[in-house]
Amino acid sequence: MKRAACLFILLAAFACNKEDAAPKSNLELLTNNSEKSWKLQEGFIQLQQSSQLSIIGSRPTCETDNLLVLRSDNTYDLTEGATKCNVTDPNEIVKGANWNISADGKTLSVDRFVFTIFEINNAVFNITEITDTSFSGETQVEFLGSTYTGTVKFAAQN
Repeated sequence: MKRAACLFILLAAFACNKEDAAPKSNLELLTNNSEKSWKLQEGFIQLQQSSQLSIIGSRPTCETDNLLVLRSDNTYDLTEGATKCNVTDPNEIVKGANWNISADGKTLSVDRFVFTIFEINNAVFNITEITDTSFSGETQVEFLGSTYTGTVKFAAQN
């Protein structure tokens, strides 16, 4: 009986002390409460219902390894990754620009996003998925005189 009572007390103590952590906000997931680097993992432009154009498939590594560094103070940098196309290129492609996330955490806005042949000013990304390790979304992209939906997925970097 003494053992059963001790076992019951131990189980009750561990059960009562367990608290579930509050889920992270999208801002916390994107910045880790300070800053967090992201690399474009996938990117497509939907040209027609069944036709997609990959924005990274045929691009050289010196373009596809660039990093988006989001900070919790709503500034960001777009920096060269491990390789540069031209060794004299500056490390910062975009430096100290502004971004924000909507109050409901569903849209991310950036002043300027530059990737390979695309430059999007005042871009608004509709976040479709977000975790500690990746986020994805959609935005409107101007390409060859028409507007298309672009879909991107970023992976967190160490």
